Amino acid sequence: MPFRGLFIGIDRYASTGIDELTCARRDATALEALFFDTLGGTTVLLTDADATRQQIEAAFAELAHCDLDDTVVIAFSGHGSDTHEFVTHDADLSNLAGSAIPLELLQEWFSRIPAKRLILFLDCCFSGGIGAKVLRVDAKPRSILSAEARLAQLAGAGGSSSLHPRRPNPPMNIAGSGTAS
Repeated sequence: MPFRGLFIGIDRYASTGIDELTCARRDATALEALFFDTLGGTTVLLTDADATRQQIEAAFAELAHCDLDDTVVIAFSGHGSDTHEFVTHDADLSNLAGSAIPLELLQEWFSRIPAKRLILFLDCCFSGGIGAKVLRVDAKPRSILSAEARLAQLAGAGGSSSLHPRRPNPPMNIAGSGTAS
């Protein structure tokens, strides 16, 4: 189960129209060190001027050659656009779809990675848009019952479908019932 990692952190952008960040490069560097020191394997760290669309694409192409049993971790820390692109160092604000990494393209790159264990960390604006665009997972119904309620139900609490465990029957008042004691 070899480990492969791609860690991207961009604080400085070629375009003066893109605000600089202060912690993206540091975060990617720290994650790369953490995973490499813990798991070994092969890692690629792309920061600032090295984190161009072309170099990121080349790193993804290399990950496409991993084995099924590999564990792959990819982390991106930098700007994300409101039109759902990851903003690369060399991104052109007048053509983000052609110069940054649109989520549709990221989906294509992901689909080429054969690893069964593929983890993505995102630290960028609008990263919530990725769920519907990249991760294709069948919906699984979840029970809203608490673990205790489910256990009580499974333990045979009389087939009660209530969220609360069945209470014992209240004591019967036998006084005046006409029965002999």
